[in-house]
Amino acid sequence: MPLQIVRNDITTMKVDAIVNAAKESLLGGGGVDGAIHRAAGPELLEECRTLGGCPTGQAKITKGYRLPAHYVIHTVGPIWRGGSHGERELLVFAYRSSLEVALAHQCETVAFPLISSGVYGYPKDQALKVAVDTIGDFLLAHDMTVYLVIFDRAAYTIGGKLFSDIVAYIDDRYVDAHTDSRETQRRRMAMASMPMEESECMPAPCATAPSGLDEALSKLDESFSQMLLRKIDERGMTDAQCYKKANIDRKLFSKIRSDVHYKPSKPTAMAFAVALELPLEEARELLKKEKVRLILLDLNLPDGNGLDFLQEIRAKSAVPVIIITANNMETDIVMGLELGANDYITKPFSLMVLRARAGVQLRQQDMSGQTLYQEGPFSFDFQRLVFQVRGREVEFSKTEQRLLRKLLENKGATLKRTYLIDEVWSGDTEFVDEHALTVAIKRLRDKIEEDSKNPRYIKTVYGIGYTWAAQ
Repeated sequence: MPLQIVRNDITTMKVDAIVNAAKESLLGGGGVDGAIHRAAGPELLEECRTLGGCPTGQAKITKGYRLPAHYVIHTVGPIWRGGSHGERELLVFAYRSSLEVALAHQCETVAFPLISSGVYGYPKDQALKVAVDTIGDFLLAHDMTVYLVIFDRAAYTIGGKLFSDIVAYIDDRYVDAHTDSRETQRRRMAMASMPMEESECMPAPCATAPSGLDEALSKLDESFSQMLLRKIDERGMTDAQCYKKANIDRKLFSKIRSDVHYKPSKPTAMAFAVALELPLEEARELLKKEKVRLILLDLNLPDGNGLDFLQEIRAKSAVPVIIITANNMETDIVMGLELGANDYITKPFSLMVLRARAGVQLRQQDMSGQTLYQEGPFSFDFQRLVFQVRGREVEFSKTEQRLLRKLLENKGATLKRTYLIDEVWSGDTEFVDEHALTVAIKRLRDKIEEDSKNPRYIKTVYGIGYTWAAQ
């Protein structure tokens, strides 16, 4: 994810550069400024004395000294004076100048504080929006990973509410100047020559080559990673263009590319399908084979009419459909909704609004199923989020709730570890280690089992996965 919001101490971030919200003198101060100077040591102040200060909205760079970061980029944000004195423009300049300095010094990872939101008094919600908008615009044209580091809980809560799991959406305007490396090309050639076991094969639900679906189906001996790389080549894209457009973490893509036996979660496969522009014919095939929970439909398709496809969907399925289109006439909106769309969003649109509206549709789906489970000493109400174990109320994290519900829905069946990871962490586009499942299972057992070391309900099926044992 090119832009991430994290709750952390910026002085501990292991990145190429951290940004210091400094005073114009650059000689240290309170808050983030003072913390960075203390962590970097006196050498930082000595170098800052040679810089001659820094005007508001501009940025200068020094070494990181004792910090984990290689560099410190010093920028001066505006003091809040009601919002009518050019504060927003100066804050945009502070972020933009810092990013340009980082780019000039070939920094690939940069961590920002929420500039001006401390003693300078800039309202945190407005400061956060300026940060996300400015960094997002910059990342449309540059390959860089940026962290927005928020230390105090109050500010992080605002970030969670307004920009949950923020990523900068790198869309069709993104142009990556880099071609695939020779190492990547060698890796592809090596993968193409590797023999595959039939049980490990899986076709990727990505865009077909001009020769159509039949050719894709004839290549079922390809693994997902082999097929993905082939389709990236067929589309004339670079690896970076594909994983950024799919909004997939770079580390996860690297794992997919290097692991010939990798099997993706359904959301990951669908993300690549969108990035590679899945045509109508393959979308139809995908709908026949896969359980799709939500469809984002553009009306202006290169190989068909979106409204016609919507009618096809509605003739066979009640799956939620959100239309995303540049057609903003009232007649178009009314027609789309009357033909069965659940929502209609016109371009240009905010990714955050899209995520929120998609979340509404998915929550409505979840609420339509069984939400109350009562068995023996347990009463689990997933709609009201009230969970009782032996008469006492317990709290489960969202991950624990999803895991528990999946086990209960498949009571008596053995669920493979890979299946549980795909289903429980299905909204994630970052790599999830199997250890995360082990930890989640342990925490669940600690909360519901009388003896978590000898579980009665959540049983381990060694070498396979877990089951909720029928009583």
